[in-house]
Amino acid sequence: MQPKREAFTKLLEAHPKIASIFVFEDAQSGYVDPVAFLVACRDSSCRKNWYGQTDEINYQVFDRLQPMKSKKPALIQFDGATQRSYQVPPRAWETVYCRREPEPFECAYRGLDMTKELFEYFPKNEDESAFVIRESKE
Repeated sequence: MQPKREAFTKLLEAHPKIASIFVFEDAQSGYVDPVAFLVACRDSSCRKNWYGQTDEINYQVFDRLQPMKSKKPALIQFDGATQRSYQVPPRAWETVYCRREPEPFECAYRGLDMTKELFEYFPKNEDESAFVIRESKE
């Protein structure tokens, strides 16, 4: 991350009226390369909409958009699936974020540790499965 961008991000994080920050990239923005965007919310309740399910977002978009006078669609390349793709931060931004000192705690949960043993589940063969799923007695 460029030093100015990092300074701006830290300034937003420290701002008392900003509760949530989201970074996403959009490859459909009309440029050759994907463009990164930063969204800052004053209330943490916006996370509910940001991390909403695809069908829920589709309904909200349909419900909130007003018909255009030209009869053309108001949005061409946006729907719940597009919003869903924005929910996972770009790997490059995630990497830069995790290079901070001290390393943020959530960075310990990134990716898959390739040195760890894999455990498989075979629903039709309990002997080969590494674990068993049973019904609760409650």
